[in-house]
Amino acid sequence: MVGNDSRGYAGLVSLLAVLACAAPAAGQATFSLGQGERIADLRARSVEITSIDPTLADDPFADLLPLKRAIGDARVVWLGEQSHGEGAAFLAKGRLVKFLHQEMGFDVLVWEAGLASGPLVDEAMRDPDLTALEAANRSIFTIWSEAVQVHPLLEYVKQSQSTDRPITTAGMDAQLTGDMGSTILQRHLEDLFEPAGEMPDGALEFVNWIEVFWKTGDLDAAREALVWIERTLEIIDEAEPALIDLHEPWRVSFVERSLADAASFLRARIAFIEANNDTTRIEPEILNDRDRRMGDNLVFLANEVYPDRKLIVWAATFHGVYDLRAIMPPFNPRMYETMFAAGNTAHTELGDDLYHIAFVAEGGEVRTVFGAGMGRIPPRPVGSFEHLLGAIEHPYLFTDLRGLPADHWLREPEMMAPLGQMTMQAVWPDQFDGVFAIETEFPPSREEFAPEGYALTLGE
Repeated sequence: MVGNDSRGYAGLVSLLAVLACAAPAAGQATFSLGQGERIADLRARSVEITSIDPTLADDPFADLLPLKRAIGDARVVWLGEQSHGEGAAFLAKGRLVKFLHQEMGFDVLVWEAGLASGPLVDEAMRDPDLTALEAANRSIFTIWSEAVQVHPLLEYVKQSQSTDRPITTAGMDAQLTGDMGSTILQRHLEDLFEPAGEMPDGALEFVNWIEVFWKTGDLDAAREALVWIERTLEIIDEAEPALIDLHEPWRVSFVERSLADAASFLRARIAFIEANNDTTRIEPEILNDRDRRMGDNLVFLANEVYPDRKLIVWAATFHGVYDLRAIMPPFNPRMYETMFAAGNTAHTELGDDLYHIAFVAEGGEVRTVFGAGMGRIPPRPVGSFEHLLGAIEHPYLFTDLRGLPADHWLREPEMMAPLGQMTMQAVWPDQFDGVFAIETEFPPSREEFAPEGYALTLGE
């Protein structure tokens, strides 16, 4: 994510503007059309969205119906976001979830949240004594649950439980998230071995060590927890033939994955503490393991846990891009050279069953609900995707990239800012399948649904 040094970013914008106008060099875009022709092409191809308001009563979704054709038969739709600080994007994603549920039969909502604790949210959503927010806090990060822009979606998921088309909530992250931490791992193990009538000795020993680490930060406790997690995985492996007879096979795999996720998370936490949070001192594969596991977990959910259902993913665009290493930030083209994104695995394994929608903004402000982030978005470089869309003068636009002709100019390196609000260069149809553009972004808030005078629905 870009920091608050507006002078540095302004310099980057100026550099990009120069590059856009200069004679093409290696790695630069070679435009087959002039700027006016590209704007006209985008105008013809883009869908004008009339609302990002997820609270519309009896929403006919008429403006979103063209997305049916773009998404086609894909059974996993990834709804990205740039930096977790986009309130307008949160609202738009909430309305898209309702559209996908009501119009296209999607009924599993997978959050960028812990695989292990995801079922806790689903269980709590079905509990009439708990609110939607209380349910969300069982696993979902507070960057979303604290934002009022996400609350209509949470309420919608809660209300769906009393219908004949309830939405199931799940998580895919390798991190331990939510207000129950490691205790959910204990519960999964107890549920796994309960039909067998006895919990094997030592199977739960890791729980106490994780709790000690949580409370004290003691690295020896974290290392001891890792030893005992490995022992628990060995116990499950030894008992697996009997456990498969007692459960659906995916349930055994779910517990194994959750434990392996916890081990990965602990190894990362140890590395961060030892490196004093300096990522340059941490082995790249330790940093990449979260995304590797997250991609594997999504494929597991889609193919084994919910093979006959349609899934919506709520997560950062960064995690969902298909070939992160091919994206080139102008100030450091090799920045992503050693990095890996979950979307690489998901796209490789799911193919056209996955449709990823990225979000971009031409201008406005972005920061998380806790106030962290860029602030005002600097002007987009001349010739960038956002700059071109700005000429269309419509506040919300959707552009399908998957259906572009093979020789289309967008299938050449272009400038866009879908990751952390930083303008970068890539062949973007190779990274995701569609783009939802918002003319003026605003930050999420605990209190204000939208800035005064901001038109969430056109014509009102």
